Amino acid sequence: GKLFFAGAMSFSLFFSRKSGGLVVFAVVLICLCYLMYHRSTKAGEVEKRASFTRAERSFSSLGLPHSLLYHPIAEDSLWLEALTDYVASRKDRKCNGSDFVTLVAADREFLHVLLNWLIAAQAVDPSLQNVLVASNSKEVCHLMNLMGIDSVHVPIASVVKITNLPFRKVFFLMRLAVIRVLNYLGCDVLNSDADAVTLKNFRPLLEKHGKADVIASRGRYPGNMGWKKTCCMGWILYRSSKSTDQMWQLAAEVDDLKMRDDQVMMNNLLMKKMHVEWQEEWLNDEENIGYGINGFTIVNLAEAEVCRERCERKYAQVSVFHKKFYQKDIDQTIMSLVWKLGEHWNEIVSLWMQDWDSHSCQKTDCLRQLSV
Repeated sequence: GKLFFAGAMSFSLFFSRKSGGLVVFAVVLICLCYLMYHRSTKAGEVEKRASFTRAERSFSSLGLPHSLLYHPIAEDSLWLEALTDYVASRKDRKCNGSDFVTLVAADREFLHVLLNWLIAAQAVDPSLQNVLVASNSKEVCHLMNLMGIDSVHVPIASVVKITNLPFRKVFFLMRLAVIRVLNYLGCDVLNSDADAVTLKNFRPLLEKHGKADVIASRGRYPGNMGWKKTCCMGWILYRSSKSTDQMWQLAAEVDDLKMRDDQVMMNNLLMKKMHVEWQEEWLNDEENIGYGINGFTIVNLAEAEVCRERCERKYAQVSVFHKKFYQKDIDQTIMSLVWKLGEHWNEIVSLWMQDWDSHSCQKTDCLRQLSV
């Protein structure tokens, strides 16, 4: 490239002196600058694509159940490229340690629950800069992009093989694939259901167990495992570590179609493959720590911290409220605590989608307009 540039410059100078004018020299110089710019841009595209191709080629070894999930091919894996770009865009802020990615997934039917989650989360973390929304709905992703909230569109049909399942199970399997890819790309991922509403800063909870590979809220399903309690997939942190990588690799061995549920699959994986043994009795108000193979460490948080079952009278201690509060028969006291979305949200969103230029807003202001 340098030899070509020097030769062309010498030729153009010689020719311009012979002709007595500088016009030819200027034209040649402009053409050379364009060629070099085009070449550098092309090289950048090749480098970026090579990075994605490496992730794509390695997808078959990421550690996801072959019987349940596809290994995406190039034309169906734009979501993989989008995740790769998302991680690359965070160069000035890492995606592990205290800068973990908070993933929340929702489809169009649950848009109101997602918007309520965002309003509540913003009260604790005003920037929402570490939040990533995953959805099978282009409409949901488009709205998030308008509001300045990171999102990734993941077509379920290109991820999940099994289609004769209840939609929620299929949706959560799709979400599991997104979590794994983010882990693979070096990100710690806090996965939150859209109905797991933030009430106060939960970061001290996670920082307390900074060396744990997985930190999970407490559940009861499935109830036939032999454990008194289980790990709830609706609010759980997966760190990007050697131990979690081994966990995902073992997940690839799951071929039992009875495991077509993310919570059943992961709890069985922890018990039967990672051989987790819990250190304490299962008390509602106390966390429990478990250890598995090769130093794997998991923390199961107290129900008083992340409310799933028994916490109605302990709101002062609750960091995250994770009950089906959006049902019509829910207690109004609880509803006033966790429901932040205004009743006219749908009309406002419709106006935004029809004519964003006339109603545009920034992230904070958008959520303020939607709130009660």
